[in-house]
Amino acid sequence: MPLYDIIRAFEMMANGEMNGYICQGFNPLQAFPDRGKIRKGLSRLKFLVTMDPLDTETSRFWEDFGPQNPADSASIQTEVFQLPTTCFAEENGSLVNSARWLQWHWKAAEPPGEAKSDIWIMTGIFHRMRELYRKEGGAFPDPILNLTWNYTNPTDPDPEELAKDMNGRALVDQKDASGAVTVHAGKLLDGFAQLKDDGSTACGCWIFSGSFTEKGNQMARRDATDPREQGIAPNWAWAWAGQPAHPL
Repeated sequence: MPLYDIIRAFEMMANGEMNGYICQGFNPLQAFPDRGKIRKGLSRLKFLVTMDPLDTETSRFWEDFGPQNPADSASIQTEVFQLPTTCFAEENGSLVNSARWLQWHWKAAEPPGEAKSDIWIMTGIFHRMRELYRKEGGAFPDPILNLTWNYTNPTDPDPEELAKDMNGRALVDQKDASGAVTVHAGKLLDGFAQLKDDGSTACGCWIFSGSFTEKGNQMARRDATDPREQGIAPNWAWAWAGQPAHPL
């Protein structure tokens, strides 16, 4: 099974093997080398969907800005849909970074104009796609048709509900070698070590398992205590995978 990472995705676009691309909170025309190749790939799409609070170079790749973006606008047939999303300060959710930590943030202001959250937009796309699969079928519709979607508001899931699904839970009672129950069915897992490959547990992303447990939202911790005076606050937010300490 090939890995469909971003590099391969743009290779497929450039070769005419990918027709559409949804770009969520990301600006590949600025983030990756060889802008000419990125522009070429985007130019061969039938459609491009961008989800961002602001205009980006990617959403405007088809405009000729001279040396900075020498696009041949007349020859580009890609249809671009720009969906205005909320920024981090306009919604509840978490931030993740390459320092391996997840930090929860809270909504501070209402979004402007017609901006909607990424969750609301992606949920709408999912429901429409699933309905099309129901009506028209497809090569392998099972993952879409049978996807578990048990949220209080199925059209706009709460971020904490999604975070719990990313963390993972037991689908049946988990038992140790002696038969004693270690995690009851339906309960959130404490970490990735409790995940099983036999279908008895479910987890949205294994490295985030432990971020939202039965003890609560570990990403929302704000204890800046540094007991070893090493610039490390082990109880501030949450570090993946399973490491409790990181620098502030």
